[in-house]
Amino acid sequence: MNKTILKAIERIHWNTEHHFLHIKNQHEIAPQIGVQFSMGYTDARFIQFFLEDQEDQTDLWDEFTKTFEEISEYELAFIKGGLAGFNEQYGSEDQMKHYEATQTAMLLILDKVRFLALTY
Repeated sequence: MNKTILKAIERIHWNTEHHFLHIKNQHEIAPQIGVQFSMGYTDARFIQFFLEDQEDQTDLWDEFTKTFEEISEYELAFIKGGLAGFNEQYGSEDQMKHYEATQTAMLLILDKVRFLALTY
């Protein structure tokens, strides 16, 4: 199970970081982003199931789930509306700062989950 969790963590980490940079650098949507986004939901569920099996990890489960849902809102806006649609909904400087902070938080949360999986 650890190998599956570690791969799920790796994929969500990559998606979170690269999709944010793609949008921040104002690149148009690429077809693979939608596929990566969809697969990320499966990876997120694996992580949630893993965290549910761990004693005293309710806070980490909550933190992961909340942050993943926030990231998903940004990415879904990009997938549905392309760069123009994303910018219309989330393109202000304040919203981009929030998106960046949220993606940074997700990377830190994934580090915690990775540590837990490695010590499981």
